[in-house]
Amino acid sequence: GNLIAQLNWAQRQGFTFRGHTLVWHSQTPGTSFFRSGYTNTGARLSKEQMTARLDNYIKEVIRLLHEGWPGLLTAMDVVNEAVNDNGEDRTTDSEWYVTFGDNSYLMKAFEVTRKWTVHYGETQIKLYCNDYNTHNPAKAGGIVRICTPIFQAGYLDGIGMQDHDSNSSPTAAQWIASYNKFDPICMEMAVTELDVTTGSANPSSAVLATQANQYGQLFKCFVERSYFSGRGKIINVSKDGLNDQYTFKTNQSSSLWDARYQCKSAFFAVVNVGRNYNALDSLFSYADSLHANDYTAESWTIFAAALAAAQNAKSQNYSASVSAADALGNAKDLLQAAIAGLVRATTNVKDFNGNVPKVFVLNQNYPNPFNPTTQIGYSVSQNGFVSLKVYDFLGKEVATLFEGIRASGNYTATFDARQLASGVYLYRMQAGNFWATKKLVLAR
Repeated sequence: GNLIAQLNWAQRQGFTFRGHTLVWHSQTPGTSFFRSGYTNTGARLSKEQMTARLDNYIKEVIRLLHEGWPGLLTAMDVVNEAVNDNGEDRTTDSEWYVTFGDNSYLMKAFEVTRKWTVHYGETQIKLYCNDYNTHNPAKAGGIVRICTPIFQAGYLDGIGMQDHDSNSSPTAAQWIASYNKFDPICMEMAVTELDVTTGSANPSSAVLATQANQYGQLFKCFVERSYFSGRGKIINVSKDGLNDQYTFKTNQSSSLWDARYQCKSAFFAVVNVGRNYNALDSLFSYADSLHANDYTAESWTIFAAALAAAQNAKSQNYSASVSAADALGNAKDLLQAAIAGLVRATTNVKDFNGNVPKVFVLNQNYPNPFNPTTQIGYSVSQNGFVSLKVYDFLGKEVATLFEGIRASGNYTATFDARQLASGVYLYRMQAGNFWATKKLVLAR
């Protein structure tokens, strides 16, 4: 009943859903599912009989999802927690392993899940192997061992890292090392059950600050390996629980929100890591369009130093004792100030005898990213009709900044995006046979 209510709610909201889980030793702790008549006193099924039962069980799950909530699921943890912390198979405490006599149930679970998702047209469901303590080198090695043949067979799409973490573990280096191990054997990865425990229901402000740093350094690892940015394979991060009260790790102040749903320091650390990291990305793209010869040596030296410092801040790992959010934010602010402080030494669009541009030019907007306004400079080399418009990434016009006759000269247009959603937009200038398009980023 609770699961059906959750699926219905997600469908009404237009959300997607992540399935958890089909094959898990803790999900079937008793023996009845593995015995004839579904009773504890029945004879244990043979490997062949259990394979047929597994096939029918997974078929029915996928069928019910397809008939009631078609297209809702984007991922399914097919297998959960199949490896011990020492990297070896979970054996005696797994009825799956005992009944099959080996770990071949893993491949079979993925095989039949793929079969039935294809059969019912639910091919958007990515198939995952999910586990905890994935930063443990031995365990990560064990996950690679069992998943490699399943991936090579074409059944496994992703690796799920639960990330039930603490204020002191994992370090960025540990997390990245496991990510790198998983990278060759999956198409995507997800953080599936994230929390960071403090070990106390009433932690001090100092402990909460450490927690914020830990969340921040982890999210820096996630953001710089984002699937949708093209930087990596992290396609999703799922937070475990609603707040400090309603969560798996109770009485440990493990969430981003307290029991009253108030944002904790960790929440703001996570948000600021994402905003500052992506802002630096955009600033670096803008910096690539600048040329030293266009600016005074003094202002360029300041800019170059700020750029190098920002690149270093963006590339390094952080820890529970050093705030990634603050370091990235400071780097962003210094680089923005250095860009704003650049002084032009000369220009290639002006004739100093008449102060008339020689060519049409559309400049990069500044600031970029921006919120809510930005300036767009452009130069007109001869009198005539000029159009300057803004479009969303699908090509729909969202603003006309100028459309009419312009005399030759240099102009600046202000784009006010208060009514628009965050995202990437394009602005386009047309004048006679000249046209140019550039990209701008609205980041709220």
